[in-house]
Amino acid sequence: MMVHVEPSDELNTIIHRVRQIEDEEIVIVFPEKGDLFQDPVLMHLLNQYGKSWKKKIIIDSADPVIRHNAETAGLDVLDLKVPERPMNEGKRAGWVERLTVILVILLAFGGLTYFAVPRAVVVVTPAVHEFSERVKAPLNQLSGVQLVEVSTMITRRTPSTGRQTVGITKSTGEVVLVNQSSEPILVPRGTIVTTGGDTAFLLTRDVKVPAVSTQYFMDIPTGLQAGQASAPIEALTAGSRGNVAEGRIQHIVDFDLVVRNPEPTKGGTDTVLSVSTIEDIDRARGLVERDGPHLTLEALQTAAPERIVLSDSLQFELEIMEQTPLGEETEEVFVSALSKGKVHVIDKETLRKELQSELERLLPGDFLVVDGSLEVSNFVVEGLPGAQTLEIAVQGQRRGKVSGERLIDRLIGQPRNELNKIKVDFPEIAEIEVRNFRGDKLPRWRHWLTVQIRDSSESLY
Repeated sequence: MMVHVEPSDELNTIIHRVRQIEDEEIVIVFPEKGDLFQDPVLMHLLNQYGKSWKKKIIIDSADPVIRHNAETAGLDVLDLKVPERPMNEGKRAGWVERLTVILVILLAFGGLTYFAVPRAVVVVTPAVHEFSERVKAPLNQLSGVQLVEVSTMITRRTPSTGRQTVGITKSTGEVVLVNQSSEPILVPRGTIVTTGGDTAFLLTRDVKVPAVSTQYFMDIPTGLQAGQASAPIEALTAGSRGNVAEGRIQHIVDFDLVVRNPEPTKGGTDTVLSVSTIEDIDRARGLVERDGPHLTLEALQTAAPERIVLSDSLQFELEIMEQTPLGEETEEVFVSALSKGKVHVIDKETLRKELQSELERLLPGDFLVVDGSLEVSNFVVEGLPGAQTLEIAVQGQRRGKVSGERLIDRLIGQPRNELNKIKVDFPEIAEIEVRNFRGDKLPRWRHWLTVQIRDSSESLY
């Protein structure tokens, strides 16, 4: 590969062009005129860079000074094709050659002087500042955002508060049936007798009640006597309601008889049962509605591990699937519902990279975000589904981006004890330190001034 150097090219330009070429062998063609190209330092630098870049650099020039400097620096030089010249020009050529040798000696002496002059190395420490920003962006425009959906069953229970009294044993007793008719009456088992308050009893056996009979005294009729018969009874339903006082049973169904219970009925007992009420069911449903969003978020976090769940974007609904029937005997009431939820999740690393690019656009041009320093927190989702925005708190560090060319232009010839004043014009710089130099002022020639960035392999000339 050949590189043609123009008379207007500077040292940095030549080095930059050579560095960009990928070929292992590079031929640099110099013009015949150009005082800069006769500087022996240029050839030494090209030789050093060629070795560090593992490239073979060959010099092509008709200028004897350039050729001499290249050979002295250890570079290969292309052979010149010397044109034939008239014999009468021999003497003039001899003088030219002698002058060339003298010039080469002078330049070599100047090169030695150049290398003997002390150089200054300026070490720059970039400024590093903490920063905190709140960034807001449309949720659907962020990279790595995904909508995750889950369905889960939720059941909540609460003690029942309803109470219901239920009979467990039936009351029993005896009634007396009175027949005032002239014919006996057969009352079958199962006949119902009741109190005035409609508490019902059943005869537990068949009973024949005699007809009215005549009463005699000394064979003389003294009156009529109604027929009577006793019958065992049992309450129609269990419970203490069947325990009635004497004389309370007064009616018989389907028979023209008088009925009384001469003794209280006894033996009816009750128990109190816990049953569900509408209030109990509403309370259990309220627990499902309270815990549903939280449990749904836990299920969504399980479904999206290693990602940030934006809980503010949760969309949640419940479908009641089963519940305790109203009035059922139970110690506790339950409600089961199907929870359907969906929420936005975001990959944290993808978000960091996107935020870093956005922050570097917002930060001053002389600063860059320090890789790995970003921390994100306090995610707030606002707006309606489909038009939501995400606001994020971002903390991190920003590091100064030092422009070497601009800094060298400012440092040339500056008093050494006034370097700190220069930092006013370079807020991206924290410290400036001069090494390997004892002079009161920095060199005036940029080739004797080297800038190095601390904590970086980069060196700027």
